[in-house]
Amino acid sequence: MINLKDFGIKQTKSRQHILDILDNSKEPMTAEDIFRELINEEINLSTVYRTLNAFYEQSIVYKEIDKDGKALFMILREKHKHVLICTKCGKKIFLKECPYKNIDNEILKETGFKIENHNIEIYGLCQDCQKKGVLEI
Repeated sequence: MINLKDFGIKQTKSRQHILDILDNSKEPMTAEDIFRELINEEINLSTVYRTLNAFYEQSIVYKEIDKDGKALFMILREKHKHVLICTKCGKKIFLKECPYKNIDNEILKETGFKIENHNIEIYGLCQDCQKKGVLEI
């Protein structure tokens, strides 16, 4: 369980509700998705946005922008994330391990620059859309 005080964020009921919703979600959520789940908690949408931005600034959540330009948020369980995004159906595949460890080490060796964090989104076609594309030809 994430303790907001460890991140320098005051623990409030509203923030905890938002954190709980994100923690229980298996998919990234928009602020509006979270707001809909909080409808009985008397928390307004601007509070959800402010809280999500605070969580993002403290690396509690991962933020991505979908193809419609909407911000999606997800609890950041690892140091960083790498996601493959299908440009046709929007499917997201999260990589379990960082494929850039060797590159990070090479950059450190060559430049002395120690990479602390990175998030990478790679766009292409998932296997299902590739198969559909072959059938459509």
